[in-house]
Amino acid sequence: MGRHVVVGAVLLLLGWLGFELFLSRSTDRVEAQTARLLELALAGGKAAADELLAAIAPDYRGEEHPRSQLERMIRSYVGESRIVSLRKMSLSADWLDDEIAVFALVRVGLREGEFVLGVRVLFTERDGSWKIVDVRNARW
Repeated sequence: MGRHVVVGAVLLLLGWLGFELFLSRSTDRVEAQTARLLELALAGGKAAADELLAAIAPDYRGEEHPRSQLERMIRSYVGESRIVSLRKMSLSADWLDDEIAVFALVRVGLREGEFVLGVRVLFTERDGSWKIVDVRNARW
């Protein structure tokens, strides 16, 4: 009887560790994906804009920045290579229910000037990859 309890406890522990590993790897993947999207934004050009647009889920639900506005901004700033510098000041990802929220604070240099941008980008898993379903100004 005691042996079964030990085996059960070990299996339970392994299951919990596997679940925790899955959760942490998912946030790491989304954080890395966000860093890559920032690199694309800095690289600029039509191909970079197209790749950024492909990262947006078909069911994007952003109310603060509707899809049409987000697409216009990406085409204007990234597609036309208006970003001349981009420095990641802070980037963190964490679970928010069954989605992952990334909080980013970046310094953006444009041909027209420089500003600091704080955003919360919400990712949801779609067809085996993480897609953006909401973008809004971050409120700390």
